[in-house]
Amino acid sequence: MTYKRIVSCKDLFPLVEELLRQNLRVKFTVSGNSMLPFIRHNKDKVLLGTFCKVKLGDIVLFRICNKYILHRIYKVRGGTVYTIGDACLYSDGSVPVCDVIGRVERIYRGDLSIDCNNVVWCLVFTMWRKLRIFRRQLLYLYTLVARIRRRIIKGV
Repeated sequence: MTYKRIVSCKDLFPLVEELLRQNLRVKFTVSGNSMLPFIRHNKDKVLLGTFCKVKLGDIVLFRICNKYILHRIYKVRGGTVYTIGDACLYSDGSVPVCDVIGRVERIYRGDLSIDCNNVVWCLVFTMWRKLRIFRRQLLYLYTLVARIRRRIIKGV
């Protein structure tokens, strides 16, 4: 049975961490816009699982300065990963692999279920990562199209 409850991040993520240590998966609704356009604030859900090895392009949950952040890995160097949100212009900096808690396996957007290991989606994510220098312009276009779409749907 599935229960829906609104919980603060401060209370939720220590529990998520514990469940992942027990090799369980956790599904939750994401808050924040840092992963636009692929993960939307309070609309999309992610299925988080454990990971064996971090790799380029993975979306991971990590802890930094007692904050929990869900961002994509854009560089791996030894025991350190470098992450950035899909809607962010600047990196989070380096994160030790030991601070990575889990990896997003699936993104749920309404009836759509996106497998993060699917070859097509991996290609889309790779292209987005490589277009980082154009991210500001791409995000502007994304928000412009989203506004126009909302107006059309509302009939304004």
